[in-house]
Amino acid sequence: LDTNNVNSTFIDQHTIQFEELKEHMSTFSWDQVVLDSGISKDEIIQFSKLANDWWDEEGSMSFLHAMSEIRTKFIKIELIDHFNLKDKNKLLKGLNILDLGCGGGIASEPLCRLGANLTGVDESEKLIEVAKLHAKNMKLKINYQCTSIQNLVKIKNKYDVVIALELLEHVNNLEEFCKLITNLLTEN
Repeated sequence: LDTNNVNSTFIDQHTIQFEELKEHMSTFSWDQVVLDSGISKDEIIQFSKLANDWWDEEGSMSFLHAMSEIRTKFIKIELIDHFNLKDKNKLLKGLNILDLGCGGGIASEPLCRLGANLTGVDESEKLIEVAKLHAKNMKLKINYQCTSIQNLVKIKNKYDVVIALELLEHVNNLEEFCKLITNLLTEN
């Protein structure tokens, strides 16, 4: 298996999806955002049931653990390019990143290790508890919150980067949810 080719293919596919999403997002009208776009309570309950198993690399979230390194690498490459980052020690230092639907923090932790100011939000209290405990054990400072995207928009929080990994397929209204995401971004 040629991992460089697999990595390149993965990055190319996701870059294309990202560019298509950016193009689609430019046509949205901000004043028509509907707040009934979140995740169904049934979905939250289902994922909450997996909380105790979240950090078991051989458990039910093994697929997230398996793709964590390549996914982090992809995000890092995109952020280096977009923000023209140069600090090798804490590469993402100064970037405020929101991890929407962070679950137990599998994607949040590597980005925090790279120096980002990380906020992770999820609507599952159990998953936020797991994320907080794991980050504490890893001596990572991550601002985990049990809240919704609608609440973040209401309080007008802004972030340099918003990631929503393994989340969009679970939202009730994708178009409206993406509109909410754009309301959370800083101007740059």
